Parts: sequence; structure tokens; C-alpha cells
Amino acid sequence: VPGANESIFMRGANSNQTVILVDGIRITDASTVNNTADLSELSISNVDRIEIIRGSQSTLYGSGAVGGIVSITTKEALKKGIHGNASVAGGTFGNGTSDFRGNARLAYHLRNGIYLSSGIEKCMVKGTDATIDTVTNMSAYKNRDKDDWDKTYYYAKAGFMNKSFHADLRS
Repeated sequence: VPGANESIFMRGANSNQTVILVDGIRITDASTVNNTADLSELSISNVDRIEIIRGSQSTLYGSGAVGGIVSITTKEALKKGIHGNASVAGGTFGNGTSDFRGNARLAYHLRNGIYLSSGIEKCMVKGTDATIDTVTNMSAYKNRDKDDWDKTYYYAKAGFMNKSFHADLRS
């Protein structure tokens, strides 16, 4: 269900035994009971690639990596000049439901190695019902609860990159 907490369970390990990295930085959510990452808050519109390493990686990443590692790499402005892209998607996933997503990204890379990139993504889901999966007798539940979900992601990245050095700041 869009907007619900999402977790990853790898090779029989709990979600707090899988390390999630975004651009090499471990992400966890201290507000969760078991200090796991809330994957519903990640936007995939700025993802360049996802690498999955199954099996224990605790030698390198500690006991939190018994199940494995998911490494997410975001897009960067690699070509010189200004570049942008945009996309819109929509659809339905059941009777009375709709899903709309739109995003735009703009990146600029200067000749001296400085780059800037930013973007926005809007997600709107209408008509979902999170309780429908837990009801065993549909006739007992007459008033459906429409759990609409609306989320706007903003992201920005600035950095410097040459053949021997790479540093960046992001939000």
C-alpha cells in the first residue's frame, strides 16, 4: 500500500539485519522500534542503480548486515553542461483507485568539476484501503476507509568531481 511502512527481509534475516546505503551512507530511522530504514520515504526517480549483496557482510558493516546489503546510488551530472528530464505516469490498480506520479530533474556540470542537481517528485494515490487485506469477512466491513496518499519529494545535490577526488553535499 503506498504510504505504508516498507521493509526488506533478506535470506531469512529481520529488516534490522539488512543494511541500506544511499550513496555509501547508511540510513536508518531511529524512530522505529528496531532502528530500520523506512523505505517508503525513498524516491526512486533520482536512483541511478541499486546493488543487492545477499548474505552476511558483517565483517565489513557490523552485525546489522547479517542478511545483506542494499546499496542505492543516486544520479549525478556527469556530462558537461545543463541536462534535464521529466516524466509523468498514471494508472489504476483496482476499482475506484488511481495513481499519479510526476517528476522533474535538472542538472548542471561546469567544466571545472563543480556540479549541481535538483529535482522534485509528486505522488498522488487515491482510493486505496489499507484495512481490506486484514478483513476476513467482507460483508462485516461495510464502510470502506479511503486511505489516500499524497507525497512531494525534493532533493538537491552539489559537489565537485575530478579524476582523483569526489565530494558532495545533499539534502
